[in-house]
Amino acid sequence: MKQFYSVWRHIGLYAAVLTGAFAVALTAAALHPVKVSALGNVDPGYGADERIEMGGHYYQVFNQGLRWEDAKAYCESIGGHLVTITNQEEETLIEDLLSIHGGVNYWMGAQKVNGRMAWVTGEDFSFANWGPGQPDHSHETCLMMYTYDNPNTGGDDSYQWNDLEPGGTYGTEPWFGLDHFGFICEWDYNVTTLTSLTIKSLPQKTDYYLNSDARLNTSGMVLKATYSDGYVSYIKSGFTCSPVRFTRLGQQKVTVSYKGHSTGFYVTVNREVKSVALRTKPNKQVYFMGEKFDPVGMKLRVTYTDETTEEVTEGFSYTPAGTLATAGQQKIVVTCGGKATGFDVTVKKAVSSVAIRKKPSKLSYAVGESFESAGMILKVTYADNTAAEISDGYTYTPVGKFTTVGQQKIVVTYSGKSTRFYVTVNS
Repeated sequence: MKQFYSVWRHIGLYAAVLTGAFAVALTAAALHPVKVSALGNVDPGYGADERIEMGGHYYQVFNQGLRWEDAKAYCESIGGHLVTITNQEEETLIEDLLSIHGGVNYWMGAQKVNGRMAWVTGEDFSFANWGPGQPDHSHETCLMMYTYDNPNTGGDDSYQWNDLEPGGTYGTEPWFGLDHFGFICEWDYNVTTLTSLTIKSLPQKTDYYLNSDARLNTSGMVLKATYSDGYVSYIKSGFTCSPVRFTRLGQQKVTVSYKGHSTGFYVTVNREVKSVALRTKPNKQVYFMGEKFDPVGMKLRVTYTDETTEEVTEGFSYTPAGTLATAGQQKIVVTCGGKATGFDVTVKKAVSSVAIRKKPSKLSYAVGESFESAGMILKVTYADNTAAEISDGYTYTPVGKFTTVGQQKIVVTYSGKSTRFYVTVNS
């Protein structure tokens, strides 16, 4: 006989009280088991809550539609059985559980044997919470519970029982069908124990600054709890951490404890930044549209709240981090430790082609002389089909002295695009 409990709901917290004995508090958090049955048709990440321990038994809600026999087989494959309810206290417990985690209809662990309902555990089927006129059809052999009123009956069906075909259908009524079904598994107390605890996902925040508000933030952290029967659940709450406040610089280990097991992760505690300033600009300060900002050569002067300073060449972020898309002066904002500074770079239009608009003044050379670009003008065509004439900002080859008599090719390059022409070299 299962122990008698009265259960109430308060801000998502269930407190299960053993009449005349002791109290157990638990939180019904939405956590997802990942043990997959041999059936292969239970999605372990969909609508399944963590096993909830309530005085002598574990319960777990699965919001996924299966045929009755498949739900029964799945519960048994993970060491339990479809839920059995043998008294009003347990009925109230399951109703309260489904009020938080419930969908529409839920399979229970009873089926007709020789025309009479029988629990899969062999317990006496003496308690029932049938809806009006139920059970009603001999071909409806499996037990289910409503969580809402059935609009087809016009009565108060919430949390009442009904017999139904194992496929979860009743004619063409849209209230039924497996897409409106879930099931509840139940285990005996201590059928499984926690064997290991690991970090599945680190908290979103693992870097802190040493100040009066350097307190641990566990948002985003998920623990992986593995039990003795192979069952795994992902824990998002109900654990404790130490320390929860950081008082020294450097890497520090945070220990996470849950149900007598511990794991941990590291955080980094830095000095709090008071201000940042640009100490040295980056090597490259002129760009063409489509290029990305290059911070190489840039130095920041960082001042901390303790008035110490240092120069840094890494550990900062900057915007824009993508391509520089607008011609003209572009502001680069550099952030370090939550403080920002900025400077401008020049962004030029992207060049699609270059051509010689006017050759240089001097086109004839003697061996031993070097090329002179004075007077040369390039026609630059940009990607937006605009054009401009320029007389500087290009490079050319060769840059040394001419050593060979005859026609000598001069290659002129601007923004990665090249053109060429010839000069004459005499002896």
